[in-house]
Amino acid sequence: MTNTEIGLGISVVVPTHNRRQLLGRVMDALARQTADPAMFEVVVVPDGCTDGTEDMLRTQRYPFSLKLVEQSGHSGPAAARNAGAKAAAGRLLLFLDDDVEPSSDCVEAHRRAHELEGAAAVVLGPYPPAPHASANLFRLIIRSWWKKHFEDLAEKGHRFSFRDLLTGNLSLPAHVWEQLGGLDPSFRAAHEDYELGVRLMQLGIPFRFVPDAVAYHHEYETMTVAGAFRRAREEGRSDVLLGRKHPHVRSGLRIATLTRSSGVRDWFDRLIFALGDRTDPLAHAMTSVLQFLDRTRLRDAYIVFYRELNEYWYLRGAAEILKSWSAWKHFELSAPPPGAVRRLNVDLKGGIPAAEETIDQARPDEVTLNYGGRELGVLPCEPGAEVWQGRHLRPLLCGHLARAYLECLLKAGDLEGVPPACRSAVQRGLSKAGLAIASPRDEMWWEQDGQWRVFIAEAGD
Repeated sequence: MTNTEIGLGISVVVPTHNRRQLLGRVMDALARQTADPAMFEVVVVPDGCTDGTEDMLRTQRYPFSLKLVEQSGHSGPAAARNAGAKAAAGRLLLFLDDDVEPSSDCVEAHRRAHELEGAAAVVLGPYPPAPHASANLFRLIIRSWWKKHFEDLAEKGHRFSFRDLLTGNLSLPAHVWEQLGGLDPSFRAAHEDYELGVRLMQLGIPFRFVPDAVAYHHEYETMTVAGAFRRAREEGRSDVLLGRKHPHVRSGLRIATLTRSSGVRDWFDRLIFALGDRTDPLAHAMTSVLQFLDRTRLRDAYIVFYRELNEYWYLRGAAEILKSWSAWKHFELSAPPPGAVRRLNVDLKGGIPAAEETIDQARPDEVTLNYGGRELGVLPCEPGAEVWQGRHLRPLLCGHLARAYLECLLKAGDLEGVPPACRSAVQRGLSKAGLAIASPRDEMWWEQDGQWRVFIAEAGD
């Protein structure tokens, strides 16, 4: 794919259902793009709209080429995106949700990212919540989730998995989309993007997070408590379908990892499966308790109650497919073990740059880290995630493996390798810890995490 081809072929696909006003804002934002409007088209898919969306679009004039792909019935987001992609002429497909307002440089940032990548890749653009002042506890929960999601993607050395793929602000080459057959429409309204992410990972297409390709999510205008519970129900249904279609990722799905610490919870779960929709009126009634907790600012109680209700609706969705509690338990326990796992042993005594190069060459599923023959940790195999790469190593050595790594350095007598900026801090930390390296400790026993990060970062300098 040449740079010229990339620059001249972007199709922005926007599915929508009865959100005329929100869609108008998205279209206005696309009209203000810094990208040359002759270099991209916009494909809008009104999915069974009855609010005059089509008429609104036909009366407007935009600087870019506009295509309307009208769906007679409400077929769902997966089918709508598939229809839009089929009508698109661009060599790149950029998907935006109808409540996600792109910044003025969003289209150009996606184009530029693919140009710099050269090879086929998935570009993930952030779409954090649009600024909106609200003390509502539900709003705070939702905004916190979105904020953390994109902060995690932006972390240096983040290991991408199928769960990182969200179609609200996403681009990829059209030929990759066609090769995979697009989204699976059997996922009615949730996790159709996760399922596509699994297939992209299997195909070996890299994910790239591009902060400059930012858009803003007007979630406060589209997400409600009732809507969140409907979504949870669809997620439960979709996760069962996902686990059946791709058994190798089943162990990492929420439906397979719900743990029950008490007999009461187990008994309640059995009731959900046995009684079906007969328990729904009670759950609906309990939603009013959330309103009381919000008014009285009982934040902790609100969070607990919200999570319990969210989990109830999630299991209700799963029960639609699984039918029985015993089928759920079988689903949990029958997750197949990973197939052929490529394992690698790496000794950090040869230096971090050498270890990174070794990992990049081997591209393993699992890595055992040693220092002079002493094991300090394992980078585990995670089905549905990208293979381990050298860029993943240093953030982990600065994070949960930091203590084990330092202990190995000290056991091996390699403190002379500590940069001068860190040496005195490490020595003082050891003194305060009483040199009790072998004793398990809950606290960090070097003085400043920042100085330790400098040590790791400069280890190869």
